[in-house]
Amino acid sequence: MRKFLLRCFIVGTCYNPAWAEAAQKLSFCYETWHPFAYVNEAGEAVGEHIEALEQALAITEYQVVFIELPLMRCLKQVKNGQIDFVLHVDETDDVKLINHPIGSWDLLLAYKYGQQNRLADDKSSMPAKVLIARDYSYPQVVLDTLNTMAVEIIQKSFYTSNPEEVKRLFKLLEAGFVDAILVDKSWAEYEMSQQNIQVTLSEEILYSQPQYIGYVDRNRATAQKVYSALVAMSQK
Repeated sequence: MRKFLLRCFIVGTCYNPAWAEAAQKLSFCYETWHPFAYVNEAGEAVGEHIEALEQALAITEYQVVFIELPLMRCLKQVKNGQIDFVLHVDETDDVKLINHPIGSWDLLLAYKYGQQNRLADDKSSMPAKVLIARDYSYPQVVLDTLNTMAVEIIQKSFYTSNPEEVKRLFKLLEAGFVDAILVDKSWAEYEMSQQNIQVTLSEEILYSQPQYIGYVDRNRATAQKVYSALVAMSQK
């Protein structure tokens, strides 16, 4: 059984023991999403969105904590009050959203390297197999698009905690177990560049969904402060 490790990172522009003791902790959980939020080799929370939040909240009274978790556990702990905010959510995730996008989930299809980057439209042959994540709630328009392509949809967990698990996911294409994998464009490009993974990405983005910071109603006042900090930083 896979063991999930809880990683917490406390960051601040200037450490002062008395200030740290008095400061209110503000916790954010996230599922690893390269290059936006992940844990580096030194065990630190890094990535474009992590750094943006650190910068935006550096001048607030909060002591910021980042916790890496699978998305479903992350959402659950936010809803039951163990964690304040969840990164990278949208309207399908059943939480309130801070109305300031922090990124975009750009979905396209990955194919076996060298393969024509589209699915064959041949009604007489077996339907193409498309792998999607069972961990995520896809917008209905994405599922409808796949259904109009008359493909067989296969679901699998996309949660990966190390490079080898990422490679195994893409090897499903090379081995012919599936004909295409529905992936995020930025994530796929990052993994391809870092690990010499060779796949062919579709030129067409099937769907683009802004991503937000999620919270529950009891954190509404704090969420407003986070929103104000993000807006202020974007106006610099």
